[in-house]
Amino acid sequence: MNPLISKIHKKFGNSPAVKQWNNTKLFLIYMYLLILLECLLFALVYSFIKPVFPGGVVVNGLILGLALVAVNLIPSISGRWLLSTYPNKLLFVDFIGGILSSFIIGLALAFII
Repeated sequence: MNPLISKIHKKFGNSPAVKQWNNTKLFLIYMYLLILLECLLFALVYSFIKPVFPGGVVVNGLILGLALVAVNLIPSISGRWLLSTYPNKLLFVDFIGGILSSFIIGLALAFII
């Protein structure tokens, strides 16, 4: 779905570890609903931890982004690496993208809340 890394995903498209979605609309609905749920849960958690870290918005956003990486991204990537045949190059791309999006979500929530 991401044009920046679509060539990498196409290279591994026939791998048995890569799930094939025939219905793109359904995939996007599931993906965005799961992202929304994740963001709402982290916003709830952030509203409780914000007083613990009385820093500026950027500091709080970076702390929340780091928390997202620690509790969400690392277990997800390590689980796929240990328990599947998911291609390592795709795992690396997902990990870098996950780090960037975690910090963007953390900063956005810090500005909103």
